[in-house]
Amino acid sequence: MLSHAEDGPLRQVFAGMSQRSRFLRYHRATPALSSSMVASLVDIRPGYHVALAAEIGGEPVGIVRWIRHPSKPAHAEIAAEVVDALQGCGLGRQLAAAAARSALAAGVEWFTLWVHSDNVGLRRLLRAAEARVAADDPDEFRVAVRILLAGPVN
Repeated sequence: MLSHAEDGPLRQVFAGMSQRSRFLRYHRATPALSSSMVASLVDIRPGYHVALAAEIGGEPVGIVRWIRHPSKPAHAEIAAEVVDALQGCGLGRQLAAAAARSALAAGVEWFTLWVHSDNVGLRRLLRAAEARVAADDPDEFRVAVRILLAGPVN
């Protein structure tokens, strides 16, 4: 688990992502992380904003975070990023399962995530996991946290 204001893993994972991966993650061209983005992403608060990092050989290769919805305590937004060299290897699924375990322990039952329309693979996985698409936003998905613990969705 990452601690408050720990920005090294965030910056390293970001550096390992292509412009395309950054666009799919942040939904806009993001050539660099602004100081305000970094401050927001490292504002870790147990039970409210949790970030977990995956490492290989001591190097960060992926990050997942969930942030509890202030007025809906059983709901949280989830987001993940994986370095390009390891995309498609199941690391994102492992990160999502780790986030699900910590979120369930904190009482979160639903994850919301925004998935760009170009991210066809993730959309397919979410549909297979019985994620619900918001009626007013086709990029907004809601998935039961427990579903992410059931094992890989193919």
